[in-house]
Amino acid sequence: TEADGRMLWQATYRVWGNTLEEVREPYYIEEQNLRFQGQYLDRETGLHFNTFRFYDPDVGRFTTPDPIGLAGGLNTYTYSSNPISWFDPLGLTPVTFTDSRGLTLTVTGYTDLSHLSPSQLKTVIYMNGPEAPHPFGKSPVDKNGNTIVLHHDKQQTAGPLRAMPDKHHGSPEHNAAQHPNGNKKGTGITNRTAFNLWKKEFWTSQAKKASKGGCMK
Repeated sequence: TEADGRMLWQATYRVWGNTLEEVREPYYIEEQNLRFQGQYLDRETGLHFNTFRFYDPDVGRFTTPDPIGLAGGLNTYTYSSNPISWFDPLGLTPVTFTDSRGLTLTVTGYTDLSHLSPSQLKTVIYMNGPEAPHPFGKSPVDKNGNTIVLHHDKQQTAGPLRAMPDKHHGSPEHNAAQHPNGNKKGTGITNRTAFNLWKKEFWTSQAKKASKGGCMK
């Protein structure tokens, strides 16, 4: 709606989220691509992007298995049992981690590193440890080799964080949904140094979990 309450755009949907009808004022040229909570319509494919995978509203299923495997339920393609009363903006189990300095943050998304080989896990642990050759740490990769980044949801310092492939992270100029503040001065993350230290300990912890306590042969 406009400031005076005039309706600019409206839509009706089927139960699993596919669009029945879109109506808008002729002068309103912006496309409205928001769908179910956490979803953004890809008009070329008709699929809904859920940050971590695509959702097909015609069948009410995701197009790829749940990245967290059976931890999200026995049906790794399902959206929810009831789209009227349930929603699944991420479909992923969160991880809450407190580092040695007391900073606590919650992460959803690609937090499970069990797909990495023992040598890859060793590298993640070493490069994020005190003997690493540089202070920046090392982020792991997903099953397709894409670097996993930790994104502060809505650019909020306290998070929550979303672990996602870098190719889906985008930039403030091209991904307004994930970066509502853009590059506006005085907004965004205020504890960058503390966060970078936390991030190294977090990935070390996740790598050790994946290697069953760090006991790797």
